[in-house]
Amino acid sequence: MKAKKTKAWRAAEHKLQKRSQITIFIIAGIVMMMTTGLVFYAAVKMKTRQQAYLADSSPLTKYVNGCVEKFTSEATELASQQGGYIYISQGGKHVADYIAAQQGALYIKHNGHDVPYLISQPIYQSPYYSEYPWRNFPWDNDFVQKSYIFSGIGITDIHTYRASTNTLPIEQNIKDYIETQLDREIGLLNTPGQKPRCLSFEENFKDYKVDIKPGIQADVALRDNEVFVKATIKLTVTQLTTNTKFTLTQFSASKPSKLKQLYMAASDIIRSENTDFNFMLKNAQAYQGKKLTVTDYGTKGDIIELSEDTGSRFLFARQNRKPALEYIRETALNLGGGGRCGYDEKANPAKVTCRFTYWDVYECCQRDDDNRCTRCCFERQQVNPPSYTVTTSQFTHQPNQPVAVDPDEDTTTIYYGMNQDAEKASGEIMTVTGPLSTTSQIYIIASDGQLKDWQTITYDIAWQKQPDQRNCD
Repeated sequence: MKAKKTKAWRAAEHKLQKRSQITIFIIAGIVMMMTTGLVFYAAVKMKTRQQAYLADSSPLTKYVNGCVEKFTSEATELASQQGGYIYISQGGKHVADYIAAQQGALYIKHNGHDVPYLISQPIYQSPYYSEYPWRNFPWDNDFVQKSYIFSGIGITDIHTYRASTNTLPIEQNIKDYIETQLDREIGLLNTPGQKPRCLSFEENFKDYKVDIKPGIQADVALRDNEVFVKATIKLTVTQLTTNTKFTLTQFSASKPSKLKQLYMAASDIIRSENTDFNFMLKNAQAYQGKKLTVTDYGTKGDIIELSEDTGSRFLFARQNRKPALEYIRETALNLGGGGRCGYDEKANPAKVTCRFTYWDVYECCQRDDDNRCTRCCFERQQVNPPSYTVTTSQFTHQPNQPVAVDPDEDTTTIYYGMNQDAEKASGEIMTVTGPLSTTSQIYIIASDGQLKDWQTITYDIAWQKQPDQRNCD
């Protein structure tokens, strides 16, 4: 049988419960105060450490950014002077250096830089009949319309974007240079007695120990008004006085430059140069608002420079390309000495038939019994015909003289010869003497002083004999 609680028992039990609750509240309050204190202490400690980190890392970050900026400026200058190229010997990774024997074939030496041909000669040339840029240039096959647009005037080595990475090739070359130079800095840091070009941590940050891990990566973007570089360099930094360690990985640099605008304008020039004979640069002083300068290197070609008032510039070379002789459709050629040539317009290639009359020599061809001449007749005399000359005005290009266009705007001379290797004659006159063969050719040649284009005129010789009979005394 359960004992029955008295009134006093119940009162004591109630009092004890109240005391237990108060104790729990006190303990909870103490725990909360301690927790709040710990959180506050941790926050203050973290803020203090963060301030110390920023104080330590800011000069280091600025110092490394300055090094990245230095290499960005160097790479931008090299690429600007060399058609976007940076050669392996200079710190590039993909563009092999030229040799001296390749000057005039692959590049021009200009102001100490090897400037590559971004406009080069077309590959196709016929050794037998000049069909550059096509046989009837500039006429269509029906000789109705003219066109000076053709995709084969030249070839180029400039491309707007790399399809695989969606980057400009020039961006890749700048990236390669920066990575190469930063890798060299690491090598110099780890080589006793060698002094880096810009990452001299021991001299400039004596209270720190800086370790650099390999695997540097640079990302380059050509923007309208700058070359922007973001570099990933893994630095582990130890503050020697406090033995505090922290890491730095992200660095950047910005080089004010309008290189992208110049590069894209150069791309437009190159496309036009390789497709349009009437696209002229030498007499122009500007292109798309950029200053334009063309430096003539004679038979080697030209240096084309685009520049801005800000100092930004972009240079590339244009190889000398041969002129194009416009197809001659109609002509009449006076050869002198009683000869006359007429043009057969339907003939292909152009063909002329020339007729000459031999010198008249009359002799007695019939005699009587007393050996008296009873009949005289014309007899062909086997002697050489008179010499004849050919001048520029005798081959006519309807309605004017022959015309040639030069894709590099070089001065072009038109003259004639018995083969495509003939040199220009004095006064642009060709003199032919002696017997004429049954079929001969005259070459109409357009030359810029180095390269030639030509058209052959084939002519047949048909001798005319005029028989005549007369009585002779």
